[in-house]
Amino acid sequence: MFSCEASFLRILIILFISTNFLAATGDKVRINDIKKLFDNFHSVQPGALYRSAQLKPSRLRKYIQKFGIKSVINLRGVNENTKWWQAEKAILEKLNVHYYNIPFSASHFSSKKNLHKLLYLYKYAPKPILIHCRDGADRSGEAAALWVLEQQGKRKKDALKHLSIKYGYLRFRRPEKYFLISIWQGEKWLNQKYDPESYASKIKHS
Repeated sequence: MFSCEASFLRILIILFISTNFLAATGDKVRINDIKKLFDNFHSVQPGALYRSAQLKPSRLRKYIQKFGIKSVINLRGVNENTKWWQAEKAILEKLNVHYYNIPFSASHFSSKKNLHKLLYLYKYAPKPILIHCRDGADRSGEAAALWVLEQQGKRKKDALKHLSIKYGYLRFRRPEKYFLISIWQGEKWLNQKYDPESYASKIKHS
């Protein structure tokens, strides 16, 4: 129930921001603009990494062809019994795009294992890469921020921009994502000091 409400709220926020921007620039809101809002598709680093919500097969094909996507990282994990996963796998196989699945949590701290897998794929998966979760806000925002830190070597200030209302991310609902990026200190730190249980306790009692 709460998940559906949060998704709807994110859509309203993105729609409000985008339509106001279009109005301010004098542009007309077109059907394609509305579709893009639901896709929540954005460039993290042109030619290297893109992010989105769960895309319909036709929209996924469009972005793959337009941006030359060679790998897709599904942050929702393997869901063999669901139609969306079956459709996504089928279209990627047809287009010869590499498909990787990592079961990130939208509401909890990511496991050390999953974070390591993501960073490994960032280094070695064929590029450009598309990362996506369900709404393209929480898990995708976290993953995008990690790219900015680890692959681009930018500041946390730049990374945290990917966890913002622009993408539908609501910090008060998913503080774990923002917290992780704010304390991130690299792969060595991840190996030796990352302690999601203690961080969860801190957030719970803050």
